[in-house]
Amino acid sequence: MTQQNFCCSIVVPATAREVFEKISRVWDWWAINFKGCAKDLHDEFTVHFARTTWSRMEVVEIVPDQFVLWKVMDCHLPIFKDPYLWKNNFIAWDIAAEGASTRITMTHIGLIPGVECYEDCSKGWSFYVGESLYKLLTEGRGLPGSGIFAEVVIGDRKYEGLLFSKDEALPGSARGSIIIDVRENQGEKVLSAWSVNILDSGAIPLKGDYYMILENQPVCGGVAPVEDLLKIIE
Repeated sequence: MTQQNFCCSIVVPATAREVFEKISRVWDWWAINFKGCAKDLHDEFTVHFARTTWSRMEVVEIVPDQFVLWKVMDCHLPIFKDPYLWKNNFIAWDIAAEGASTRITMTHIGLIPGVECYEDCSKGWSFYVGESLYKLLTEGRGLPGSGIFAEVVIGDRKYEGLLFSKDEALPGSARGSIIIDVRENQGEKVLSAWSVNILDSGAIPLKGDYYMILENQPVCGGVAPVEDLLKIIE
């Protein structure tokens, strides 16, 4: 059986022209840190997450209001063993009217089960297409990111947040959140930590190459998140 490329499809109450235009506004639904242009044929653009994670794309095919194809010209995904996993992959956008609505089908050609980043990247695409782009088209405002989605699992409890390079400035809204100084991670899964703290106005010196920010909220009953997360300190 042929392995299937990752695919995500949504239907929105918008015209094909609106969808075509909004997809090119990459900074409004995918990455806040965006440089270049993604509107016309042969445009090039780069998206950055956590400073050291980036992908450079070229628009290699366009059929207005129907189809867009991006090629990954280069990339750097340092949280994986092979940081060039996306290089020479393609991101295809099929746009098709369905009555008064429009179906968007995004296919990441090259992202197939068995590829090291498949689970993490498919989760990311599902969010950015299924939720962020959807919100941009339906509510006028997407949820573009700056860090990388990450998680910590302790028993049957899963904590989710954003992973940043230690060289990346703390998000302005992070005060009162939990910061994990990451000691070991496997892709976007944080396995162990140097420290776990609640952010106040002071800076916290970091030992690891990455840190994770997450809300200071219980995920299970009355389990205090900081006390729970201290279990991953080694």
